[in-house]
Amino acid sequence: MAMKKPIRFSSIGAFVLGAIAILVGAILFFGSADVFMSSREYVMFFDQSVNGLSMGSPVKFRGVNVGMVSRVALSQTQKADHPQIAIFVNLHPQDGDTNLGVDGDFFAAEKLKTLIDQGLRAQLRSQSVLSGDLYLSLDMLPEEEAYFYLAADSKVPEIPTVRSGLMEELTANSVNVTRSMTSALDNLQRVLANIDRKLDPVSNSSLETMEQLKKTLKTFNEFVDPDSPLGYQLPRSLSEIEKAAKSIRILAEYLERDPSSVLFGRAKVETVDH
Repeated sequence: MAMKKPIRFSSIGAFVLGAIAILVGAILFFGSADVFMSSREYVMFFDQSVNGLSMGSPVKFRGVNVGMVSRVALSQTQKADHPQIAIFVNLHPQDGDTNLGVDGDFFAAEKLKTLIDQGLRAQLRSQSVLSGDLYLSLDMLPEEEAYFYLAADSKVPEIPTVRSGLMEELTANSVNVTRSMTSALDNLQRVLANIDRKLDPVSNSSLETMEQLKKTLKTFNEFVDPDSPLGYQLPRSLSEIEKAAKSIRILAEYLERDPSSVLFGRAKVETVDH
């Protein structure tokens, strides 16, 4: 009969110590990445389009990231006569700096009611005009009345919302783009007018092109009107207009340096083979 090998307790001890070391290292590593940070779920209701907001979109309090959107769903509450958009978010604990005498989780459930009474509201904000992405902004807006869609004892705490002026924000940005485009067109027209004395036939054709561009710009102004049914296409249109304005500025600068290129084209750079 084969004899059993004696148990080596030193090997077992080394294995246990190694496992403990790995566990401690993992906790320190992942703990620094907030993996073990618990988050709390809240819900907000909107009666406007949330196109551009999706799972993972950031939630910010005055520009500071405090959480993210966990899901977006249609919801019909007893206090609303039509479906609302329910936005569920996870807010991370925000511990204060004890060195400054500030401590405690700002968004703890027991403090939420006080914050709401002081004016905590949520609204949609644009992350990027060009991409159309949105984020949720939390701010203290005591002048805005708090309206709740859920009962006070709801399982998921509710943060009241205020309607966002997204279209007004987009329109303001479109005005800036339009001004930039107009400035570029005026600059190019000035350059072409200076060239006109030497290159009359070609310049006349170019000026006609400028008139067409101005008509296009007028159409764009009508397009970005807040009441336009095509307003949802505004972000992509702004991107194209900005690219066009940049191209026009480059063209104007080049023609100012080399007016003869209108007739003879851009000068070729000769290379010398060694």
